[in-house]
Amino acid sequence: FMIEIMLMGEFNYFTFYFNLLLLSATTLYSFRILFSLLKGGKKTSLSKSGETLMGGMLFSLSILSVVVGMGVVDLIFYGGQVFLDSSLIYPMLFVGGGLIIGGLMSSLPLIIYFFFNYINLMWGMNLLLQKLNNMVYYMMEGIWMFYDKGWQEGILLTFMQLMMFKLLGILNTYKNYIFVILILWMLMLSG
Repeated sequence: FMIEIMLMGEFNYFTFYFNLLLLSATTLYSFRILFSLLKGGKKTSLSKSGETLMGGMLFSLSILSVVVGMGVVDLIFYGGQVFLDSSLIYPMLFVGGGLIIGGLMSSLPLIIYFFFNYINLMWGMNLLLQKLNNMVYYMMEGIWMFYDKGWQEGILLTFMQLMMFKLLGILNTYKNYIFVILILWMLMLSG
């Protein structure tokens, strides 16, 4: 994420939301595999409840740690200009370094999983990235339509995108990710 900002030379909220979604998805996926391995491949009620609890905590920690990372990048490269006019500066100052520690802790299972199952994870993430790249392509067109043509044509294009997801076979497999992206998309536009 930081490398992308440096290469682009500007702060891009769309890139941030996309990376946040990818970080959260991979973190939850790594914990699902980790619990499955610890239980010998069979999911018990304990592993399911533990997975849900830890997954929720890691999702929150991932969001907060990325927000802190955004603030650090903004401070280094832009002198804090991006966050000076944003309400996000207050929770950043309030929680501080604790979120960075939380972000490192949330990344630990993913690092372990990378170490023991590198090839398998690369294959799975490659398929996921192919699907996400298709989604990003059509969503970038949708965002441009919202700003260039107005809300009516933008809403129409959103339905067209959903139909395209259906045709590509994405909607059935990754419908939860699509809804999360659409929610973040609307938050980004409203912000």
